[in-house]
Amino acid sequence: MAGFLSFISCKKGSNQNDFWNSGNWNRFKSELKVAIANNVEFIKSKYPDFYGYSILPGEPYNNGNGSVINMHLIIAYNNISDIKEDEIYYKYSVDEWEHYDNKSLESITPIIKSLYSEFEAVYNEKSNSSNPKAEMKLINKFQGTILSVLKELKNEGLFNLEKNNPFLVIWISDSESEIIYKSVKELNSQDVIEEFEYEFH
Repeated sequence: MAGFLSFISCKKGSNQNDFWNSGNWNRFKSELKVAIANNVEFIKSKYPDFYGYSILPGEPYNNGNGSVINMHLIIAYNNISDIKEDEIYYKYSVDEWEHYDNKSLESITPIIKSLYSEFEAVYNEKSNSSNPKAEMKLINKFQGTILSVLKELKNEGLFNLEKNNPFLVIWISDSESEIIYKSVKELNSQDVIEEFEYEFH
């Protein structure tokens, strides 16, 4: 009996490892990178004073569809000419930006749904209960993949503009989520980081 239980435990662990190393994560990253690159190139061609770009992955655990991650990524961006009031706050507070786009990353939604279905099959459906540690790991990997895509695109020069480099952030509205501050620190210059932290801390 002990051998049988050991086999079941091993199989469960293997399934979990398979999920975290699933090819869908690589697909999510590569297709998200293409979609963001295309979107940014379009924005740069249309708005010469483009200065801010953000991905909004949704509030973890609060997505209205029973999932702990949002299936639909939203883009927000802003231009210098859009700022109408206090410059620092309106420059960095994505909630106040003029342009929201919920269409340009639609191609990524099926991949996110597939990843979440894999996650549920391994962690939730069989036990009919949540797994907080696994859910937090999923949120971190989901947000971390988005951050790694933005870092790669920044390093490849996508956000290099003639007059400035846009402010970049992963944003969760009405939140002090760690990913906001982590993304600001890893995607922006020291001057921008200091301005942002002074305004929002």
